[in-house]
Amino acid sequence: FSFDNDTEKTVNVYPTDIVGYTDGDYICYSCKDCSARALKNNEPVSVTLKKTEFDLLTFAKITDGFAAIGLTNKFNCGGTFDNLQKTDSGYSMHVKASGELLLYCNKNIKSVISADGKLPFSSENGFVKIDIEKACDIEIVLA
Repeated sequence: FSFDNDTEKTVNVYPTDIVGYTDGDYICYSCKDCSARALKNNEPVSVTLKKTEFDLLTFAKITDGFAAIGLTNKFNCGGTFDNLQKTDSGYSMHVKASGELLLYCNKNIKSVISADGKLPFSSENGFVKIDIEKACDIEIVLA
């Protein structure tokens, strides 16, 4: 969006503003605020910026109560993982670097496992944080 002569501007951003995104529930992560929130059925995110500010929003669709946001210490957090798959015991994915991996899961997680063993994680209000020490494949085991 353009500022023209304004020093601050507020706009609503919808997940469906992104080509290929459809109605549904999403997680929105804001790089500027380092915060994530759940959005119900194409609910908008209100963004207020000054002329010299920017924000990068990452949207992740919630499917079967699960969404992967990515490594929050990276600028393009949504591009920090791939090969996300649903498995018999939960989910598996490849994480491309080190940092704090942010996921959303409305089910209890029993453990997170890499080739090096179990990884510590914390969970609050459905948001799961996992410390990743290096690029690796992980398995998220549901309780």
